[in-house]
Amino acid sequence: MARSLDDMDLLFPFTSGITAPKDFRLGVELEYFPVHLSDLSLVPYDSAPGIRDILSDLASQYGWSPVYEGTNVIELLRGDERVTLEPGGVIEYASPPLATVWNIERAMSEFLEALTTVAKPMAIGILPLGFHPFATPDEVALVPKQRYHIMDAYMPQAGTTGRHMMKLTCATQVSIDFHSEADAMRKVQLAAKLTPFFVALSANSAVQERRYASRASTRVHAWAGTDPARTGLPDFLFQKNASFMDYVQWALDVPIYFLERWGQKMVVGHPSFRDFLERGLDLPNGRGRTYATPGDWESHLTTVFPCFPGFGCAITSKCAPLT
Repeated sequence: MARSLDDMDLLFPFTSGITAPKDFRLGVELEYFPVHLSDLSLVPYDSAPGIRDILSDLASQYGWSPVYEGTNVIELLRGDERVTLEPGGVIEYASPPLATVWNIERAMSEFLEALTTVAKPMAIGILPLGFHPFATPDEVALVPKQRYHIMDAYMPQAGTTGRHMMKLTCATQVSIDFHSEADAMRKVQLAAKLTPFFVALSANSAVQERRYASRASTRVHAWAGTDPARTGLPDFLFQKNASFMDYVQWALDVPIYFLERWGQKMVVGHPSFRDFLERGLDLPNGRGRTYATPGDWESHLTTVFPCFPGFGCAITSKCAPLT
């Protein structure tokens, strides 16, 4: 079978995000550790009480709509706002696109007030650190999202601290609109150059497993050992006249985590997306051969994390986020 996606398909997730300056908005994503107030240990998803209960109470008391994977609530929606879960149970709030930083501050404050109101009667608090200071990856149970279980199994094959990044780190992500390809790449390149300053300004994770780690940001250390094929500072970020296609060419060579078919996530080895695009793949258990779709490409782009280390410069259909 001939190659199933052309260059226009590969570029669409980038070009579809172009926005007129008059319509520019900002967005933010905040991540926080839910912890037991008694000892600051991480709260599991299905303990009693646990993260499941927090999501349930947010939905019932504050008008959020639950999203399920199987029988488990894994996300909440309310208009353009989202509450999602990171692999180890970190709660992430994504604001709607807003016109000013003051509007963002108001949305963040309102959510945090609701979250603490729900969590406090459960003796659960919200820990605002970049890296959990006490836990180890093996002590942290994954939330019930199949995607995360696949990633957790793959991480030791691709780096030394990927499971630490998945289970023990938090982030703040800022989303910025762009009005053209040149504008997007200029902002992405600026983000890459500012990354060391962001790291220094936000460093608040000097403790690992109850000991001082001799570094200001253990979070940065965790990202530095996470899958070098999909993290770090790709060469194109520093090229003059960098383009969307430069980003595409880099992302094509990143190994895929999984494919989703018939509502199931399937591990198919970990070839690069380029290999999958050119040759297709055999699905497990004799379920036939499959070829890349636009949905596969868009899903793959959510699994690349350029800009060392975890301060992302990804380009999406909505904005150019600085993570």
